[in-house]
Amino acid sequence: MGRGSARSIPGIDVGGIIRAAAEAGAIEYGGGHAMAAGFSLMHGQVDRFRQFVEDAFAGTGAALAAANDLYLDAVSSAGGANIALAQELAAAGPFGAGNPEPLLGVPDLRVAYADVVGGAHVKLRLAAGSGMLDAIAFRAADTPLGQGLLASRGGIIHAAGRLRQDDWNGRVRAQLEVEDAAPATA
Repeated sequence: MGRGSARSIPGIDVGGIIRAAAEAGAIEYGGGHAMAAGFSLMHGQVDRFRQFVEDAFAGTGAALAAANDLYLDAVSSAGGANIALAQELAAAGPFGAGNPEPLLGVPDLRVAYADVVGGAHVKLRLAAGSGMLDAIAFRAADTPLGQGLLASRGGIIHAAGRLRQDDWNGRVRAQLEVEDAAPATA
């Protein structure tokens, strides 16, 4: 199912590529750092910039392939992914580039409910054994992840995401913010 997220790719410095494009005249100006960059270009520079970026990424196949790997910090059952665990994980913050928020894997979940909410999000109820886990995939309804989750209604998946305490409408609960999921295979 999967979807990309903003994270650095070892060996690829996006800001460096943009700065080099500016120095080469492929864009008007630009800058940034390893994980993010901005630039400005004229209409006549589009083709040259496209070629510059393609050349910069040539030979980075191994780094890009590794960027699709998903590394989990912990694995939990649906019942164990509760408020206490969400609070314990939150206590490890604040999170940022030097301290990324832990990614939790929760295997073998039956998709008891999946529907689009808010026009773009996929809301889920995931079950395993006697445990239930609320989950949401933000801005995913039109992505491969969201479409895969919706198509998995009644099926079994493995999910990965960030477990957070959700305080909404007077109710406090643990909720998995889904980063990725995959069908469980026998």
